[in-house]
Amino acid sequence: MCTNQFQADVPDVATNNTIRVSFQGEAVTLSVYYEALCPDSMWFVKYQLYPTWLLLTGQYLAIDFVPYGKATVSELSLGPS
Repeated sequence: MCTNQFQADVPDVATNNTIRVSFQGEAVTLSVYYEALCPDSMWFVKYQLYPTWLLLTGQYLAIDFVPYGKATVSELSLGPS
């Protein structure tokens, strides 16, 4: 098992402050469920997620984007016809 140690100052564009991030442990996989054309989703990815990903990518952070929104999810029975 590989553990990583990381520390960085991350800009928080929503408040114009800097957040100190300390990380020790295994890499994290983040699943982001988003609506592709939603302005709030685009803002989050551009100003919050992308700068963080630049700092933590590779051995620290993997992002799994899942387009999801304005959709209906249902379970189907695939029994005999």
